[in-house]
Amino acid sequence: MKTKCFIVLLLFPFWTCFSNNHNGHFFMELASLSVPKSAVIDSLYKWLDIDGNTEFKEIRNEKDELGMLHIAYQQYYGGIPVNGSIVLAHFKNNILQNINGVVMRTSDITEINQKEATLKSTSIQSLPTEIVSCVINGKKTFRTCHKIEDFDKHKIVYVDVETKDTLKILPTSYHIKSTGYTMYNGWQEMNCKYDNNDNTYCLEDTERNILTLYGGNTTKKYLDVTNKRDNCSQYYHTSTRWGGILTNIKITWSAESWWYDLWDANPDFYIKIKDPQGNLLYSTNVIDDHKAPVSWNLKKQFIFLEEGSSIEIYDDDATSDSYGGNTIISVVEPGTYAWSNIKTQGTFTIEADPAIDAHWGMQRVYDFYKEKLGRNGYNNLGTMIYQFIDLYGETGDHELCNAYYSLDRNGIGYMVYGLGDGNEMTPVVALDIMGHEFSHSVTDFNGQGGLEYKSESGALNESFADILGTAIEFYTLKENANWEIGEDVMKFETNIRNMKDPKNARYIIREKFIQEFVMGFGLDDSTQLSTETWEVINGIDYTIPYAPQPDTYKGEHWEDTEDLSEENDNGGVHTNSGVQNYWFYLLSEGGAGVNDNGDSYNVKGIGIDKATQIAYRNLIFYLTPQATYEDAVDGSMSAAKDLYGEASSEQKSVYDAWCAVGLCNEKYEFINQDVNDISDDKFPNSYVKDEVLYILSKVDTEALIYDILGRRISTLSLKANEWSSTYIGTNKIVTIKTSEGAGKCLAR
Repeated sequence: MKTKCFIVLLLFPFWTCFSNNHNGHFFMELASLSVPKSAVIDSLYKWLDIDGNTEFKEIRNEKDELGMLHIAYQQYYGGIPVNGSIVLAHFKNNILQNINGVVMRTSDITEINQKEATLKSTSIQSLPTEIVSCVINGKKTFRTCHKIEDFDKHKIVYVDVETKDTLKILPTSYHIKSTGYTMYNGWQEMNCKYDNNDNTYCLEDTERNILTLYGGNTTKKYLDVTNKRDNCSQYYHTSTRWGGILTNIKITWSAESWWYDLWDANPDFYIKIKDPQGNLLYSTNVIDDHKAPVSWNLKKQFIFLEEGSSIEIYDDDATSDSYGGNTIISVVEPGTYAWSNIKTQGTFTIEADPAIDAHWGMQRVYDFYKEKLGRNGYNNLGTMIYQFIDLYGETGDHELCNAYYSLDRNGIGYMVYGLGDGNEMTPVVALDIMGHEFSHSVTDFNGQGGLEYKSESGALNESFADILGTAIEFYTLKENANWEIGEDVMKFETNIRNMKDPKNARYIIREKFIQEFVMGFGLDDSTQLSTETWEVINGIDYTIPYAPQPDTYKGEHWEDTEDLSEENDNGGVHTNSGVQNYWFYLLSEGGAGVNDNGDSYNVKGIGIDKATQIAYRNLIFYLTPQATYEDAVDGSMSAAKDLYGEASSEQKSVYDAWCAVGLCNEKYEFINQDVNDISDDKFPNSYVKDEVLYILSKVDTEALIYDILGRRISTLSLKANEWSSTYIGTNKIVTIKTSEGAGKCLAR
């Protein structure tokens, strides 16, 4: 579709922008018309090819975070809704800015079968009707159809009222707003998917193409994503409010009166968990011949709870099971809750479910890329994002202390989140980690082969993942965000990496300290420590340096990039990433200090939004698979120039931040000069003839000549009012730097 700008003389005596793909789709920018919200409906009849039998009914009215108002109108014709014909109007201060959508035009009306249909089936005759666009004999047309909702097969069928032909079939599943309790951010809004067939919801977002699955029950390895989806479990729920999961039930006391029999003097307890409608969610195993206390560990069962769910207690008998009463679960937030009745007493424990974090978090990741960077998913094609919690078949580890992104053999990306070991790490579904892993997939699909996962390109790969993951955290959590990576999932450690202070990524090793303390005293375990000793241990600061990163290129903590062994992390990819991480922090927030080279720096921050735009543009447009840090300097300088202009304050901050981390490049020193203030009588005049560069200066100075790669190819001592020359060859773009400033010269 081509967009055309033209002058509309009859209606509007000025320029406006209009586009139409000749199938009823349109877009108009109309801010200059100053149309108030109250006049939009009347204006639609003037602007669009429609007649008086058409009406528009408001179906959505929503104000966004920028204060803009968005109203959606459904088109009706002759009192019948036109399927898919919706107009979207966008307002600022109640003045129309632009309007777009799809309409059925007057020229299409002749195709509608207007006369009443004579139907043999009275049941179908009573069904609602809609005007539906369809293709008959290769021609687009509109027909009046009955709408049949086929719940058994999850679809809506449109049947022509005259011919009884099926003209269109649509799925019945759709995304819906819901809330879920996350492990790390409390209650959050998210989309899930509703299924009309059984009135259930699942963790699928059809708007963003995100599907979250439980993989702990599969034994399959390295299958296609389609098979992974088929062999992993959906998360199902019967409410839009997703609480925690039931992880433990314990009967602490039980009266004998309801279970005691002469032939069975000990109870055989088991539990049934039911949803508010009385449907069985789970039945535990029977614990034979055991009086209270008894307990069941349900952590791996992933039993979702709603307010009104119930726990029922039974005694397993040979004939009929005895009923020991129940307790209603009225709170679904994490915690341990007690119950007590005349038959039993006990507790049940609810924990937050990592699947909620993963599903909600990936929606925020998607929104960040869409809103801030204009990207539709990891490959910019809107491909389904598959997420697996505890993909046991692939990892072989239910306590995986990791999250990762990978590709299946069809080239489809997917995310895996481990549950953690419960000692050092909790489930690995923190927002910055999800953003980090997803950003690896964006890097892979940057359009020029990604960044090889080794040496400096691998460090850049890791750094871009940290940068974008942190930007996503600030985008979502705002003032509650920070510059640490993975701080939420570390049980005793404070973070995995620290972008604000790479050398001082720190963690608390309390359990390891206690273990060493116990072994040092020759004890078997920590239970043998005295109360006084525990008081001492609890008062100790266990913080020590952990995995320090360099904040200066090839400075302290820099890893050997030539050693590509696994022990050296493919050339230090997770360690050397600290250099660009710190560059990004300084570019965003600003800062002053002295780097490992002894160079002082003072960087003016430009804010994380601008810094993110520069970093992302560099990643997407300027870096090749084997990019080095020097390439990253060049690319970011180009990105800053594209976005904000050459020698802009933003580009200057980009360069100053690179100098702060030890990556000054003298070919960019010109941005620290105000070229406009350089007098013509001082700055050299230059031209090229026969592959020779000629320079005339008004003062005695030295000229440094650089090629397009930043390599110095010549040095000239210039005398006042004398021409100097140097051979540079053909088809060269060179930069000339003098003490008076710098300029560019195209030599062809």
